[in-house]
Amino acid sequence: MPGEGADYWGDVAWRMVLMATGMSLVMAPATESIMGSLPRAKAGVGSAVNDTTRQVGGAFGVAIVGSVMASVYAPRVADLFARLGITGEPAEHAQDGLGQALQVAADPRVPEAVGAQIVSGAKDAFTAGMHRGVLVAAAGALIGAIVVFRWLPARAPAPPEGAAGPGGPGPARAPEPV
Repeated sequence: MPGEGADYWGDVAWRMVLMATGMSLVMAPATESIMGSLPRAKAGVGSAVNDTTRQVGGAFGVAIVGSVMASVYAPRVADLFARLGITGEPAEHAQDGLGQALQVAADPRVPEAVGAQIVSGAKDAFTAGMHRGVLVAAAGALIGAIVVFRWLPARAPAPPEGAAGPGGPGPARAPEPV
């Protein structure tokens, strides 16, 4: 397994804290920027659009990074199996993912030395695919930062004097005393 021998606190926890810190430093200000750029009357719409774009962006991110990762992983595993002289269904099955490659390696019909080569090669292919996926994600984040820096407004413009207020055209009026 890829996580065998990994120290949770030394290998995993600090990375999760780093990711959570980065998300907390970005998501709240991004939401404030979106909501602050809208008039109060449009706050509900702004919140819905904010949530929708976050969900769609997350789905696209997973799909794009996953596709990039698979486009690197599958050919490397195919080459590994070709070098080992394994063809057919096991070679095709192993290209579907790391778990499938490890299943093929653990098959009792596969010699132990060949199984070890499959495990090592599949893990290397997976790591190479994830590396490429992370580079694509970093490029996307950089492009997003440039777009935000250049075009994202910070606040809604103040309505011009005499513009429509919450009660209709003209300046907002106080209610009549009863």
